[in-house]
Amino acid sequence: SEQHALNCSNGGSCGGGDPRDVYSWMVGQNKKVEKEASMPYNAADGSCNIGNAPTTFGAYKWGYVSPSNHWTVRPSVSQIKAAICKYGAVSSCLNVTSAFQAYSSGVFYDQPSSGSGINHCVAIVGWDDSKNAWLIKNSWGTGWGMNGYMWIHYNTNNIGICSIWVEADK
Repeated sequence: SEQHALNCSNGGSCGGGDPRDVYSWMVGQNKKVEKEASMPYNAADGSCNIGNAPTTFGAYKWGYVSPSNHWTVRPSVSQIKAAICKYGAVSSCLNVTSAFQAYSSGVFYDQPSSGSGINHCVAIVGWDDSKNAWLIKNSWGTGWGMNGYMWIHYNTNNIGICSIWVEADK
């Protein structure tokens, strides 16, 4: 549940945040996150009210996909793919524009990646080399994009900055 992490981790607000703070909260304080069905994303800051649902999703450790171990260094496409194969979905940040917000289908390409400007994070869940694109899951619900997903070109809108792998709690 993105909403649970938003409300409880001190990792940010609907005005912005930092995934590193969320993972540090989960790992360092041994916190677990509720299922999406228990606390759906509502795009509003809220208080940390844990319901009666089991909080079954935790993190054992996390790290940067970039071998330099720094959030501003964008890892290569092959490094992100290797992290997905080893750990599963990878958290990644990018630069959202009005074109990104209006996305509905196809492979998204808006602006060439350059620098380290970012303002939103998503989950990279897969890829398709024939499209030169990542498959991402956004937190904006199923009414955005392709039921909450997007194909985004490997080299657009700084996708890949602050890419983080997470090892799930056993």
